[in-house]
Amino acid sequence: MVALILATALASIGGLYYYTMHNIFLASLVIADDKIIASDGRGPYRDGIEGVSYARDEAFYTLDKEGYVGYFNLNGSSRYVYVNFIHALWKDANLMDVPSRLPSKNYRMNFIFFVIGYDGKPVDWYKMGIGEYLQYKSPQIQVQFYLNDFDTGQLGIYVWQEPTIAESGPSHDFTARIIYGYYDIWLPTKTSEPPQSLRDDGYMTLTRVSNEKWVLDVNAWFLTYYLTIHGDMLKYYVKLSLYLTINRHRAM
Repeated sequence: MVALILATALASIGGLYYYTMHNIFLASLVIADDKIIASDGRGPYRDGIEGVSYARDEAFYTLDKEGYVGYFNLNGSSRYVYVNFIHALWKDANLMDVPSRLPSKNYRMNFIFFVIGYDGKPVDWYKMGIGEYLQYKSPQIQVQFYLNDFDTGQLGIYVWQEPTIAESGPSHDFTARIIYGYYDIWLPTKTSEPPQSLRDDGYMTLTRVSNEKWVLDVNAWFLTYYLTIHGDMLKYYVKLSLYLTINRHRAM
């Protein structure tokens, strides 16, 4: 009798454990090697392994709009990305071509992407249909990169896009407010950043390609500020590309 009770209890615990683990999803991310932002060549970046962090959450994109946000963070990781800044296109504030302001080397990336959805209605990309996609020109997606020097840990560059009033409503973009406040710089939200001519010269799509696989394809211009050796904060635009595959699988 005792053995039967014990067996029943263990079976119940085992069933509960399986049910719990079956509903836990693990993520691995793959970065292509042929883009400006490339993989470190060590295979998939697995959430929770070697300090890699990935998450998806519901959040406010602006002060008055909701959306979903994804985080892919290597700041506490032994993993990195290689950024080929020398071969990226750069422009100054007057949209004149300029040489790269940063070297091509290894960087620790903190990558954030906001999914705003259609007409201000949040879209959870985990619930998109297979083959469904979002694109940033609407805008349905906004992307930000923090790239820290792998050797020194210092911030190498921060790049982002600033939505217009038509895109984000009457309030300033919340993240841009923090960054602009840090640099003591404010830009009018009536003007998109980067300018529309640069925004048209690029694309950004998030596509669900199978049940548990999404592809974020980025080839777009971003706004950034570069601190010169003289202490001047100068505005630049840089065109970055990234091909990121997000895979999910059940823990059991």
